[in-house]
Amino acid sequence: MDLLRVHKKLAEANYFCQLLMEQEQCTIGYHREPFDYLLSAFLNATRTVDYRLQHEQGTTYKPWRAAWDATLTPEQRGMMTYMAADRAAEVHRTGSGRSVKKEQVVLRPGRYRTHEGLFDYGDVPGVPRPQSVSISTTT
Repeated sequence: MDLLRVHKKLAEANYFCQLLMEQEQCTIGYHREPFDYLLSAFLNATRTVDYRLQHEQGTTYKPWRAAWDATLTPEQRGMMTYMAADRAAEVHRTGSGRSVKKEQVVLRPGRYRTHEGLFDYGDVPGVPRPQSVSISTTT
């Protein structure tokens, strides 16, 4: 059983998932386009894993998949359905269904992640502390 192509797609999905998690950790300086590109790549890579297994290992995979699907919780099934629908929207229609909103957060002294890297924010004598900044979050 040759699963080299499946393993390659799994590694690709993992790569894009790691990059998405790095994007999520950015507190300030959200850039929509890189996130959109990574999300599209992740959704396509994960969907391709299932397609490849169905077409390359169908006689083994299909019964295994049916048994596995039966073990999923309603929340897990919902996530699988959402990912498949979001990928279909991304590829075949108007784009991902996620939304971006802005919210105010208070900066406290500490280390923050931006797309340009980490920066340390601390109190500077004689300089008033900002009350809040706007950030974008993805839902």
